[in-house]
Amino acid sequence: MSKKIKFLLIIVLVAAIAIGALFLYQWLEKEKQLAALKESFRQCQNLENINITANPEGPPTDISGLDSPIEHVIYGGESVDCLSMYDIYFCNLIDNEEKKLFCEETFYAFKAIKENNLDYCEKTGERKLLCQAMLKKDESLCEKGELEANSSSISEFRACRAVVKEDVKECENLVSEIEIQKCKINYYITLALLKKDISLCDKIEGKKRKALLNCKAALDINECFKYHTEVQCPEIYLPQIAAISKDPSVCEDILYKDEDAKGRFLYQVCVKNAK
Repeated sequence: MSKKIKFLLIIVLVAAIAIGALFLYQWLEKEKQLAALKESFRQCQNLENINITANPEGPPTDISGLDSPIEHVIYGGESVDCLSMYDIYFCNLIDNEEKKLFCEETFYAFKAIKENNLDYCEKTGERKLLCQAMLKKDESLCEKGELEANSSSISEFRACRAVVKEDVKECENLVSEIEIQKCKINYYITLALLKKDISLCDKIEGKKRKALLNCKAALDINECFKYHTEVQCPEIYLPQIAAISKDPSVCEDILYKDEDAKGRFLYQVCVKNAK
Protein backbone atom coordinates (compact mmCIF):
# COMPACT_ATOMS: atom_id res chain seq x y z
CA MET A 1 0.00 0.00 0.00
CA SER A 2 1.53 3.29 -1.07
CA LYS A 3 2.17 6.14 1.35
CA LYS A 4 -0.36 8.27 -0.55
CA ILE A 5 -3.13 5.74 -0.04
CA LYS A 6 -2.18 5.36 3.63
CA PHE A 7 -2.30 9.13 4.04
CA LEU A 8 -5.73 9.32 2.41
CA LEU A 9 -7.01 6.51 4.64
CA ILE A 10 -5.76 8.34 7.72
CA ILE A 11 -7.52 11.52 6.57
CA VAL A 12 -10.75 9.57 5.97
CA LEU A 13 -10.45 7.89 9.39
CA VAL A 14 -9.84 11.21 11.17
CA ALA A 15 -12.76 12.80 9.32
CA ALA A 16 -15.01 9.87 10.26
CA ILE A 17 -13.99 10.17 13.89
CA ALA A 18 -14.60 13.93 13.85
CA ILE A 19 -18.01 13.53 12.24
CA GLY A 20 -18.88 10.75 14.68
CA ALA A 21 -17.81 12.93 17.60
CA LEU A 22 -19.93 15.79 16.28
CA PHE A 23 -22.99 13.57 15.94
CA LEU A 24 -22.36 12.16 19.42
CA TYR A 25 -22.08 15.67 20.86
CA GLN A 26 -25.31 16.73 19.14
CA TRP A 27 -27.07 13.60 20.36
CA LEU A 28 -25.87 14.16 23.92
CA GLU A 29 -26.98 17.81 23.82
CA LYS A 30 -30.37 16.76 22.50
CA GLU A 31 -30.74 14.15 25.26
CA LYS A 32 -29.64 16.72 27.84
CA GLN A 33 -32.20 19.25 26.59
CA LEU A 34 -34.92 16.59 26.47
CA ALA A 35 -34.12 15.46 30.02
CA ALA A 36 -34.30 19.08 31.25
CA LEU A 37 -37.68 19.59 29.56
CA LYS A 38 -39.06 16.36 31.00
CA GLU A 39 -37.89 17.39 34.47
CA SER A 40 -39.57 20.79 34.09
CA PHE A 41 -42.71 18.99 32.94
CA ARG A 42 -42.55 16.70 35.99
CA GLN A 43 -42.15 19.69 38.32
CA CYS A 44 -45.06 21.42 36.62
CA GLN A 45 -47.31 18.41 37.14
CA ASN A 46 -46.21 18.12 40.76
CA LEU A 47 -47.21 21.75 41.34
CA GLU A 48 -43.63 22.70 42.12
CA ASN A 49 -44.05 25.63 39.76
CA ILE A 50 -47.65 26.74 40.15
CA ASN A 51 -47.11 29.94 38.13
CA ILE A 52 -46.33 28.19 34.86
CA THR A 53 -43.66 29.77 32.70
CA ALA A 54 -42.90 28.17 29.38
CA ASN A 55 -39.43 27.80 27.87
CA PRO A 56 -38.64 31.38 26.71
CA GLU A 57 -37.60 30.08 23.28
CA GLY A 58 -40.55 27.74 22.99
CA PRO A 59 -41.03 25.14 20.27
CA PRO A 60 -40.56 25.92 16.57
CA THR A 61 -42.92 28.70 15.59
CA ASP A 62 -43.49 27.69 11.96
CA ILE A 63 -47.26 27.15 11.87
CA SER A 64 -47.82 27.26 8.13
CA GLY A 65 -50.50 24.82 7.09
CA LEU A 66 -52.08 24.83 10.54
CA ASP A 67 -55.26 26.47 11.75
CA SER A 68 -54.73 30.14 12.55
CA PRO A 69 -53.64 30.60 16.18
CA ILE A 70 -56.34 32.04 18.42
CA GLU A 71 -53.78 33.55 20.78
CA HIS A 72 -50.39 35.14 20.28
CA VAL A 73 -49.29 34.29 23.81
CA ILE A 74 -49.72 30.54 23.74
CA TYR A 75 -46.07 29.96 24.59
CA GLY A 76 -45.73 32.83 27.01
CA GLY A 77 -46.09 32.64 30.79
CA GLU A 78 -49.58 31.52 31.73
CA SER A 79 -50.74 31.93 35.31
CA VAL A 80 -53.33 29.64 36.82
CA ASP A 81 -56.17 32.16 36.91
CA CYS A 82 -58.62 29.64 38.40
CA LEU A 83 -56.88 30.24 41.72
CA SER A 84 -58.40 33.73 41.73
CA MET A 85 -61.81 32.10 42.17
CA TYR A 86 -60.51 30.64 45.42
CA ASP A 87 -58.47 33.45 46.99
CA ILE A 88 -58.37 37.17 46.17
CA TYR A 89 -54.64 37.06 46.85
CA PHE A 90 -54.14 35.84 43.28
CA CYS A 91 -56.02 38.88 41.90
CA ASN A 92 -53.55 41.11 43.73
CA LEU A 93 -50.72 39.59 41.68
CA ILE A 94 -52.12 41.12 38.47
CA ASP A 95 -50.17 44.21 37.33
CA ASN A 96 -52.85 45.73 35.11
CA GLU A 97 -55.14 47.74 37.41
CA GLU A 98 -58.24 47.35 35.22
CA LYS A 99 -57.86 43.56 35.03
CA LYS A 100 -57.03 43.41 38.72
CA LEU A 101 -60.25 45.28 39.60
CA PHE A 102 -62.34 43.03 37.34
CA CYS A 103 -60.73 39.98 38.97
CA GLU A 104 -61.54 41.28 42.45
CA GLU A 105 -65.14 42.10 41.55
CA THR A 106 -65.58 38.65 39.99
CA PHE A 107 -64.11 37.02 43.09
CA TYR A 108 -66.61 38.82 45.33
CA ALA A 109 -69.49 38.03 42.96
CA PHE A 110 -68.65 34.33 43.21
CA LYS A 111 -68.18 34.59 46.97
CA ALA A 112 -71.49 36.42 47.49
CA ILE A 113 -73.43 33.80 45.58
CA LYS A 114 -71.57 30.83 47.02
CA GLU A 115 -71.98 32.05 50.61
CA ASN A 116 -75.41 33.66 50.04
CA ASN A 117 -74.05 36.87 51.55
CA LEU A 118 -75.45 40.18 50.29
CA ASP A 119 -72.59 42.13 51.90
CA TYR A 120 -70.19 40.86 49.24
CA CYS A 121 -72.49 42.18 46.48
CA GLU A 122 -71.37 45.68 47.53
CA LYS A 123 -67.89 44.83 46.22
CA THR A 124 -68.97 43.66 42.78
CA GLY A 125 -69.01 47.05 41.04
CA GLU A 126 -71.58 47.42 38.27
CA ARG A 127 -72.85 43.90 38.93
CA LYS A 128 -74.08 44.82 42.43
CA LEU A 129 -77.80 44.84 41.62
CA LEU A 130 -77.55 41.66 39.54
CA CYS A 131 -75.82 40.01 42.49
CA GLN A 132 -78.53 41.20 44.88
CA ALA A 133 -81.31 40.15 42.50
CA MET A 134 -80.11 36.55 42.36
CA LEU A 135 -79.66 36.28 46.12
CA LYS A 136 -82.99 37.94 46.90
CA LYS A 137 -84.71 36.14 44.01
CA ASP A 138 -86.10 39.50 42.94
CA GLU A 139 -86.75 39.62 39.20
CA SER A 140 -87.34 43.37 39.20
CA LEU A 141 -83.76 43.92 40.33
CA CYS A 142 -82.50 41.98 37.32
CA GLU A 143 -83.72 44.67 34.95
CA LYS A 144 -82.42 47.48 37.17
CA GLY A 145 -79.12 45.67 37.43
CA GLU A 146 -78.80 45.45 33.67
CA LEU A 147 -79.40 49.18 33.31
CA GLU A 148 -76.84 49.93 36.02
CA ALA A 149 -74.26 47.70 34.36
CA ASN A 150 -74.80 49.71 31.15
CA SER A 151 -74.05 46.59 29.12
CA SER A 152 -74.52 46.23 25.39
CA SER A 153 -75.42 42.60 25.96
CA ILE A 154 -78.59 41.41 27.67
CA SER A 155 -77.26 37.93 28.33
CA GLU A 156 -76.47 38.71 31.99
CA PHE A 157 -79.96 40.08 32.50
CA ARG A 158 -81.47 36.94 31.01
CA ALA A 159 -79.23 34.76 33.16
CA CYS A 160 -80.30 36.74 36.22
CA ARG A 161 -83.99 36.15 35.48
CA ALA A 162 -83.30 32.52 34.62
CA VAL A 163 -81.59 32.02 37.98
CA VAL A 164 -84.41 33.74 39.88
CA LYS A 165 -86.94 31.46 38.16
CA GLU A 166 -84.56 28.50 38.11
CA ASP A 167 -85.48 27.96 34.48
CA VAL A 168 -82.73 27.88 31.83
CA LYS A 169 -85.41 28.26 29.13
CA GLU A 170 -85.39 31.99 29.90
CA CYS A 171 -82.14 32.08 27.92
CA GLU A 172 -83.84 30.72 24.81
CA ASN A 173 -85.65 34.01 24.22
CA LEU A 174 -82.45 35.64 23.00
CA VAL A 175 -81.90 36.06 19.25
CA SER A 176 -78.15 35.51 19.02
CA GLU A 177 -76.82 31.99 19.55
CA ILE A 178 -73.75 33.48 21.20
CA GLU A 179 -75.91 35.36 23.70
CA ILE A 180 -77.93 32.23 24.39
CA GLN A 181 -74.76 30.30 25.18
CA LYS A 182 -73.40 33.09 27.38
CA CYS A 183 -76.70 33.21 29.23
CA LYS A 184 -76.68 29.45 29.83
CA ILE A 185 -73.06 29.53 31.01
CA ASN A 186 -73.87 32.29 33.52
CA TYR A 187 -77.00 30.40 34.59
CA TYR A 188 -75.28 27.10 35.33
CA ILE A 189 -72.31 28.72 37.08
CA THR A 190 -74.61 30.76 39.33
CA LEU A 191 -76.91 27.85 40.06
CA ALA A 192 -73.96 25.58 40.87
CA LEU A 193 -72.67 28.13 43.39
CA LEU A 194 -76.09 28.77 44.92
CA LYS A 195 -76.81 25.08 45.36
CA LYS A 196 -73.16 24.16 46.04
CA ASP A 197 -73.57 21.42 43.44
CA ILE A 198 -70.43 21.00 41.34
CA SER A 199 -72.21 18.59 38.98
CA LEU A 200 -74.19 21.54 37.59
CA CYS A 201 -70.94 22.92 36.16
CA ASP A 202 -70.87 19.98 33.75
CA LYS A 203 -74.09 21.21 32.17
CA ILE A 204 -72.18 24.10 30.59
CA GLU A 205 -72.71 23.44 26.90
CA GLY A 206 -69.63 22.85 24.78
CA LYS A 207 -67.61 22.52 27.99
CA LYS A 208 -66.17 26.03 27.60
CA ARG A 209 -62.91 25.44 29.39
CA LYS A 210 -62.51 28.70 31.33
CA ALA A 211 -66.16 28.88 32.41
CA LEU A 212 -66.18 25.21 33.38
CA LEU A 213 -62.91 25.55 35.25
CA ASN A 214 -63.87 28.68 37.20
CA CYS A 215 -67.22 27.14 38.08
CA LYS A 216 -65.58 24.02 39.52
CA ALA A 217 -62.61 25.82 41.08
CA ALA A 218 -64.91 28.15 43.02
CA LEU A 219 -66.41 25.09 44.70
CA ASP A 220 -63.35 22.87 44.90
CA ILE A 221 -59.79 24.23 44.70
CA ASN A 222 -58.54 20.75 43.79
CA GLU A 223 -60.25 21.18 40.41
CA CYS A 224 -57.89 24.09 39.75
CA PHE A 225 -54.84 21.99 40.62
CA LYS A 226 -56.19 19.17 38.46
CA TYR A 227 -56.54 21.54 35.49
CA HIS A 228 -53.03 22.81 36.05
CA THR A 229 -51.46 19.34 36.01
CA GLU A 230 -53.68 17.66 33.41
CA VAL A 231 -54.25 20.49 30.92
CA GLN A 232 -51.88 23.45 31.20
CA CYS A 233 -48.65 21.54 31.82
CA PRO A 234 -49.08 19.22 28.80
CA GLU A 235 -50.13 22.11 26.53
CA ILE A 236 -46.97 24.02 27.41
CA TYR A 237 -44.38 21.25 27.51
CA LEU A 238 -45.49 18.50 25.11
CA PRO A 239 -45.06 20.54 21.89
CA GLN A 240 -41.50 21.29 23.04
CA ILE A 241 -40.80 17.67 23.96
CA ALA A 242 -42.18 16.51 20.59
CA ALA A 243 -39.89 18.98 18.78
CA ILE A 244 -36.81 17.38 20.33
CA SER A 245 -37.84 13.73 20.60
CA LYS A 246 -39.63 13.63 17.21
CA ASP A 247 -42.18 11.39 18.87
CA PRO A 248 -45.75 12.38 17.84
CA SER A 249 -47.29 9.95 20.35
CA VAL A 250 -46.56 12.38 23.22
CA CYS A 251 -49.06 14.80 21.65
CA GLU A 252 -51.94 12.46 22.44
CA ASP A 253 -51.78 13.59 26.08
CA ILE A 254 -53.00 17.09 25.15
CA LEU A 255 -56.37 16.80 26.84
CA TYR A 256 -58.37 19.39 24.87
CA LYS A 257 -57.12 18.31 21.44
CA ASP A 258 -60.68 17.45 20.38
CA GLU A 259 -62.52 19.92 22.60
CA ASP A 260 -61.73 23.53 21.69
CA ALA A 261 -59.78 25.74 19.29
CA LYS A 262 -56.78 26.24 21.57
CA GLY A 263 -56.45 22.53 22.31
CA ARG A 264 -56.75 21.59 18.63
CA PHE A 265 -54.22 24.22 17.61
CA LEU A 266 -51.65 23.13 20.20
CA TYR A 267 -52.15 19.51 19.20
CA GLN A 268 -51.47 20.38 15.54
CA VAL A 269 -48.36 22.33 16.53
CA CYS A 270 -47.18 19.40 18.64
CA VAL A 271 -47.65 16.87 15.82
CA LYS A 272 -45.95 19.17 13.31
CA ASN A 273 -43.02 19.66 15.69
CA ALA A 274 -42.54 15.90 15.82
CA LYS A 275 -41.96 15.63 12.04
